[in-house]
Order: sequence, then structure tokens, then C-alpha cells
Amino acid sequence: MKADGSNPYLDCERAINAGDAEALASVLASNREYLRSDLEASSDLMGLAANENQVGCLEVLVAHGASVNAPAFDNGPEGAIWHAAGCGAYDAVDWLLKNGAQVNFQKDGVTRCFALSGAASEGHLAIVKLLVDHGAAINAEWAGHNALKFAMMYGHADVVDYLRSVGAKLPNERTESKPASKGDQKPGILDHIKAAWGKLTGAKPARKVDPKAALLDHIRAHWGKPKELTLQQVVSAVPDVAIHIVPMDGHQAAITTGISQSAVHCPRGSEAYRHIELVMYLPPDWPTDAKSLKKAEYRWPLECLFEVAAQAHAGTNWMGGPSVVISNGDPPEPLGPGTDMNCLLLLAEDPEFGVAPLPDGRKVVFYAVYPIYAEERDYEKTKGVRALINRFEKRGVSPVLDPKRAVAVKR
Repeated sequence: MKADGSNPYLDCERAINAGDAEALASVLASNREYLRSDLEASSDLMGLAANENQVGCLEVLVAHGASVNAPAFDNGPEGAIWHAAGCGAYDAVDWLLKNGAQVNFQKDGVTRCFALSGAASEGHLAIVKLLVDHGAAINAEWAGHNALKFAMMYGHADVVDYLRSVGAKLPNERTESKPASKGDQKPGILDHIKAAWGKLTGAKPARKVDPKAALLDHIRAHWGKPKELTLQQVVSAVPDVAIHIVPMDGHQAAITTGISQSAVHCPRGSEAYRHIELVMYLPPDWPTDAKSLKKAEYRWPLECLFEVAAQAHAGTNWMGGPSVVISNGDPPEPLGPGTDMNCLLLLAEDPEFGVAPLPDGRKVVFYAVYPIYAEERDYEKTKGVRALINRFEKRGVSPVLDPKRAVAVKR
């Protein structure tokens, strides 16, 4: 915020949401070095304009110092083109490509193409073709998924046929040999020297703690031991998220891991909520075996968690602060079969157990996810989240999912 009380970021955000490129240009003309000095804001605004298919706003942002290849997250190189492709913003994708946007990115020595996977999973055939025409790596995969696999998962036969026609294969169909990773390579002479020197001097190698292992340790300590069943996600925007089912006293918890590997979109000033995981509390008899989860009436709560993860990373719904309300469409539709609840309330868990410090310095905030009704969403908008929680307490609404519970506010 500037000394005069104005906030360039919020002013730019409002202009982009309104599709007003002239207003955006006016704000940036008054803050000439803003996008060059605040790279995070530059990236966030590019992602927002890409999501909304606002080519005029993209032009203004780049003219004032934003980069078409600004990374979206601290731990990920993909940027605006990823947002645009997944949202079906063809004009934005086309403009970005014509203005130098990368399609493929290297991460940890692996080529990945999230833009192609995002477009394929959503069935945006025209964008898939456009990306392939501009050199998209059709077989790029991440965590065992690639564009063809996502298209097949979501039943987009036209995308599957096209990708097959240009040589795409499922990960398990690829027979070409892969170069050995560093972990597969035999130790060289320098490795032997280092090992021998360590023995002679008594030096011990530094213990490297895996952030994912630390996260699971936190879950075990505060929720309980996860069952062997782990559900790998099928939402392309965040391709390394899993759900763990944790039996608890009188209920069970469905807890994500993997969302926190990259920062999610947050308003300025909410940086403490940039790394998140989700938890939803289910009845003790809610089926979570693989056979039952083939049925939509049992699967939808878990799909809600995957969808929140995808939207948080794509910028469709911004996180930040102790509470977030998300509607399932406009007007909102039921979250799944067997319930009329059509929105989600996310509440940050008590910091005593709901914040996991990781060895790499990040602090992961766990949000509890509660399905709610549109009437309760509207009540929260006018009265505030504290008033809604008080209403739940007065009506005896349990934190554990009840798909048929009564509305807690007057209709």
C-alpha cells in the first residue's frame, strides 16, 4: 500500500476483473515501476488476466514490465499460459504464445507441460492443438500422469483421438529407455573418496529430512495413522496430490498431501496461507474402499478436496485468511448425489495442530473443509464467518459430514 492509502495491486485486480484495460493502464501509469519491482504481484496479475481471457489486460501488463513467462509459484516455473490453458482461455493462450510464452518447462531435471495437461483434462481440444503446434511435449508426464491420461480419465474422446494421432502414449505404454537418474547412477571415484574421507575424519553426512515425510509425521501426531489406502488425484492442475484416510475416534478424516508443494494464490498480505493442505471429516461408516469409491454418492467429498486444490493453484478461487467460502458454480449446484449442499466453507484449523512446520522453512496451514448450503454462504457474506459458526453451534451442526443435515439459517 502506498503512502496515500492506495493499493496498486487491488486497483489492478479490480480493473482486470472488470475487463477494463484502460483502467489497468491508468493504474500502472501512476505506478510506473510497480510490476518490475514486485515480481510476485506481476505474476499473480498475469495469471488473473490469463484466467479471465483478458488479452487487452495482458498487453497492458506486459507493456508495463510483466513477463509472459513469470512463474506462478515459488516452487514451479509455469505461469500465465498454464492458467489460460486450463481455463479454456483460447485467445489468451494464442496471444501468450505469439508473444514468447514457453510451453514446456524443466523441473528437477524433468520436462513437464502442465498447460497441455490442463487443456486436455478439461477437454479444450482447440487449445490442445494450438499448444502442440507450438511444440508442446505431448508425452511429458509428472507423477505418472500426462495429457493423454488426463483426457482419458475425463472422457474427452476427441482430445484422446487427436493426441493419439500425433504420437501421444500413456506413461505405461512408453517403451523408450530413460536415462538413469542421479539416484540410479553408480558412485564414481569422487563419491568413494568423499565416503572414505568421511570415515577417516568421523564426519557424518547431514541428514536430509523429506518435507513430505515431515508432513505425514505431523498428520500421524495430530490426527492419527493413515490407512494403507491412498487416493491419487485425477485433477491435472496439481498432479501430485493424494488423499489419506485417517481413522479417528467416532469419525474419520480425509487429509490431503501435496497441495503445499507449491504456493497457492493468496491476496496480498495473506502470505502465511500460501502453503496449505485440506481435511474433511467423514462419518465412521463412510465407505472409502476402492470399490465403493467408484460410486459418485461416496466419492464426491473427496472430489471436493481435489477440486479445491485445483482451483487454489489455478487462481480460480483465491485462498488466504482464516476462512474461505467457495460456491459450486453460479448459481451453485449440489456438490454430489445425495445432498443439496452446494458450497464449501474452509476454516483454518487451530494453530496448535493445524500448522505444520516443514524442514525447508515452510509452514503448512490445514484448512478443514465443510460442505454448506447457499443460504449459509449468503448468511456468512452479510453477518460474517463468526456469526455463521455461532449459528452452527446453536443448531448442533457437527463438524462431521452429514449430507442430509438441515439448513442452519432461515431460508
